[in-house]
Amino acid sequence: MRVLALDTSTAACSAAIRDSDNADGHLLARQFEAMERGQSEALAPMVQMVLRDAGLAVGDMDFLAVTTGPGAFTGVRIGLAMARALGLSAGLPVRGVSTLLAVAHGIPETERAGAWTLVVMDTKRDDVYVQVFDASLSPVGEPEIIAPDNLVAVLTRVPEGESVLIAGDATDRVSVHTADLDCPVRVLSEVILPDASVVAKISMAMGPPTPDMPLPAPIYLRPPYAKISPTGGKLRP
Repeated sequence: MRVLALDTSTAACSAAIRDSDNADGHLLARQFEAMERGQSEALAPMVQMVLRDAGLAVGDMDFLAVTTGPGAFTGVRIGLAMARALGLSAGLPVRGVSTLLAVAHGIPETERAGAWTLVVMDTKRDDVYVQVFDASLSPVGEPEIIAPDNLVAVLTRVPEGESVLIAGDATDRVSVHTADLDCPVRVLSEVILPDASVVAKISMAMGPPTPDMPLPAPIYLRPPYAKISPTGGKLRP
């Protein structure tokens, strides 16, 4: 099974190819760069580079994988558009992977061993994206937006006595509120961003996709800020 994975959903851009007879997959090629903007210009060259490094073409893949958010509105659309276009051109299914799940799986096992995980990602607004994962990285609840000072309410999902690791690119915005928590909490100092190599690994663990698998949809947790004009876009008289 062979997969080409993409990510442009947050403050990074990456592409990777895995090929394996097992669930984890052997990493054949990877390109990753942290960037606040510019993913639309960077992604296509990255895809070309990983294909070149692996000595493969898009048509050699079994399927494609891409992060679906939550994340930057434009970034999520860039990755989805590229994955859908490549999938359509090569007749391949496209599988979506949550951005927060990709971050959780990107944490080194030595850091999260035995702990529950709270992924906290920047929204570029006054709030943060969060999701809780148990010790086996199974999601506990859906992704959501919260104010940083509402951390206590989110972590009521963690059973008593369990420890929590907080990770992501917005840990500094919630760390000041950890003193209010009843459970043992540790904040990961390393910033974890989604990585296409991790996205590929997650998607492979889900098993082979079905030919009729629907295209992934973006995960948006807030309505768009742009609104239709009351005049329907007509020019003023």
